[in-house]
Amino acid sequence: MSKVLKITLIVIFLFMNLLSIGQEKFSFLEVDKLTYQNYLEKKWDSIIETGNKAISQNIDYYYLRIRLGIAYYETQQYEKAIVNFEKSLEFNSNDALANEYIWYSYLFLGQYEEAQLFADGFSQELKNKLKISKSGFIKNIAFDSGYAFNSDFEDLKNSIIDNVDAIAYEKKIFKSQFHNSLLLNFNLSKRISLTTAYTNLNVNSYHWTKLSDTEIHDGIFNTRQHQLYAKLNLYNRKKSNLYVAFNYSPAVANEQVLIFDDSSLPPTVSVETRDTKMNSFAFVLGNRKTKRLISRNLFLSYSSINFFKQLQIGYSLLAYANSRKNTYFSTQVVLWNEPNPEKRQGKGGGIKPISRFMFEPSFGFKISSVWINGFATIGDVKNYVEADGLIINNNSDLISFRTGISLYVPITTKISFLAKTLMSVGESEYIFTKTPASMSETPFSYTFYYGIGSIQYKF
Repeated sequence: MSKVLKITLIVIFLFMNLLSIGQEKFSFLEVDKLTYQNYLEKKWDSIIETGNKAISQNIDYYYLRIRLGIAYYETQQYEKAIVNFEKSLEFNSNDALANEYIWYSYLFLGQYEEAQLFADGFSQELKNKLKISKSGFIKNIAFDSGYAFNSDFEDLKNSIIDNVDAIAYEKKIFKSQFHNSLLLNFNLSKRISLTTAYTNLNVNSYHWTKLSDTEIHDGIFNTRQHQLYAKLNLYNRKKSNLYVAFNYSPAVANEQVLIFDDSSLPPTVSVETRDTKMNSFAFVLGNRKTKRLISRNLFLSYSSINFFKQLQIGYSLLAYANSRKNTYFSTQVVLWNEPNPEKRQGKGGGIKPISRFMFEPSFGFKISSVWINGFATIGDVKNYVEADGLIINNNSDLISFRTGISLYVPITTKISFLAKTLMSVGESEYIFTKTPASMSETPFSYTFYYGIGSIQYKF
């Protein structure tokens, strides 16, 4: 045997011995005695360390899983607690203690639907002990209100635009908007719930039209919109939520429009104020699935917004950083397509569809019981459906970027408050009309801020 081979074998032998020393061997009696003593002394970290070593050595039994579950529960690692309590139920399927801990773990994780579904299998004695009553018809009610304003409004309003070749000059500038919304959640059965919402939205914009140095038309014009929303949720025991949603949003926009008279040469132009009715709708189908620390959502929407059809497909992924679920990171990617947009001439003289991606990262962390969240949208937002169809972005202006923060505060076990603020960059354009069939545009951007407050009551 060569000298090199001998040295190699000696090194391997020493390494294996060191490894075996580091992996302390336990007997069943040693594990049971040590974890029971640590349980009595409430040494939760010691139970977790010893218990996981024992399981890695194929020592696994009911009381070990119960002690591990309680240790994780006491250290607020509720996901891991659930895993161990579920393992203990494999040894004793009727154990009320494990069931009770699992139920409380779901509640502390905020997974109320899972807790309710899990409690369906409890004995009446355990339900009475935990004071679990049959779910009422109304799950919760929420009211929110918000106000947005354009911080660049005065500068844009007073800006001077000119084009020597134009017969009409137009600018439409977003000024402010205000909304009120009421949302209700209903229990239709153990596994089916219905979400309904009504939103009243008012948008104010400044319209300015110049036909000559002596003929200028301007004023604040209002768009009034009502949003009616319904979402049906179907839950199963595999933490999966299949949902279908519909949003119908009729609106009336008071605005200035140009009227051309082609009976004379050259054509004449005038300004008329009229109400334009728009009926937007969105249909959404999705599936949200939660497993341990990961939540996934795949969704598809078909909509008709501002007289054009849109198709969206998106995928979101939310991951908690630890089993305490006090920090999360989330990302959502959406492919948006408008197959029949405004008549933009593509190659061959046909109508060119518009497609774009939206990327929406977010993060959040919990301090005590208060959640602080940050989020952003990267990509052009226009004629866009979000929040499972609850929100339709049908403003005529494009949003090129937005970011914001929110604060979620549980006031009591039944009442909670949410505050949100957003900063967005909007884009619009000055319009120069040369002939009835010829127009040119000069883009401009502005910044607007949105503040929203919401209060929720759980029945």
